[in-house]
Amino acid sequence: PFDPTRPEAALQALDQIGPRTLVWLNETQFYLLTEGSDLGARVAARLRALLADTNRRPVLVLGTMWPEYWDTLTRRPETGTPDPHAQARELLAGKLVPVAESFDPTVLDALKTAVGHDPRLIEAANRAEDGALTQYLAGAPALLERYETAPAAAKAVLTAAMDLRRLGHGPAIPAGLLEAITPGYLTDRQWHSLHENWFRDALTYAEQQCHGAHSPLTHVRPRQRQTSADQPRYRLADYLEQTGRRRRHRAVVPTVFWPELVAHVKDPRNASRLGNAAEQRLLYCH
Repeated sequence: PFDPTRPEAALQALDQIGPRTLVWLNETQFYLLTEGSDLGARVAARLRALLADTNRRPVLVLGTMWPEYWDTLTRRPETGTPDPHAQARELLAGKLVPVAESFDPTVLDALKTAVGHDPRLIEAANRAEDGALTQYLAGAPALLERYETAPAAAKAVLTAAMDLRRLGHGPAIPAGLLEAITPGYLTDRQWHSLHENWFRDALTYAEQQCHGAHSPLTHVRPRQRQTSADQPRYRLADYLEQTGRRRRHRAVVPTVFWPELVAHVKDPRNASRLGNAAEQRLLYCH
């Protein structure tokens, strides 16, 4: 519901619920977290009354929310401070059904070979990183939307990262290389309209998470005992990488692309892969 709002609609309908009913609260935080009003507390209280009413059983109330919202609603406040989520905390106590961060390979294999399953699940099983089906299903469309609606500089940075990956660069892309080749993906009008901190702002945009899942670009942090890189490095989200390989399969890179690669790429493995890609492109053009 959007008119009335979700909590208002719930308050109007909950008294009409009868036995053998499923109450589905998608994005439950929109019903229970209502800053500046007591609507959320009233919805939680009405749900508790519904579940306690023996004349209306059986009733199943099912909802979903991200962990940070669950934490907000179930955390007890410090002594002497307001407790706006007391009703929600009592409603949710002992009711958590956690969704796995990742799924076992046997589950993924079963989904890949299943006949008649939801095609979105099959796609997620084939493409999700480290078995993160839920994050893929929630975040993949948002990642693509964030790329397609990005400001010019941020979209150019992500497009440059797509080309680097499809042409053979390793997953960890140096910030200096991205900054050097991105101007080639901007028109003259776009380039001259940028301010001095355009690259930093573009990275800030690209690093913001989508629906609690991956961000378009992720800062790669060395683990313990790993050698720190000479400059920050970034990894492109797998879904955007796959999208780039598909959409930009025959796209011609800007003229600045190859000279900057020569100047910035020092890793022999990257140089070899990119060299092979360049040779293949030349053969294709010929």
